[in-house]
Amino acid sequence: MAYSGDPNIEDIRTEDLLGDYPAVRYYPLNGELFFDILTRLGDAASYDSIESEVKEVEGVRVRIATPLALYRLKKDTGRPIDRQDAAALRERFKLKEA
Repeated sequence: MAYSGDPNIEDIRTEDLLGDYPAVRYYPLNGELFFDILTRLGDAASYDSIESEVKEVEGVRVRIATPLALYRLKKDTGRPIDRQDAAALRERFKLKEA
């Protein structure tokens, strides 16, 4: 797995996931595209309404939001980091404005 051997994985604690902020951002050692681990969503979407797909990672099925779904959620927020994320998603996955 791409993340085995990364000591930072062990630094993600339950307290981090259940704290005031509902996400932990993970940057892999290889410098590839980072991802957020979300424990809850705000009012903009729900786990049932967001477009997702299931991937298998080392025999474990993981539900992930599609790049287009993430782009749509992030492109119009007031947070600069979200707009940067949206631009990176659009470029990396060759997304059309939606």
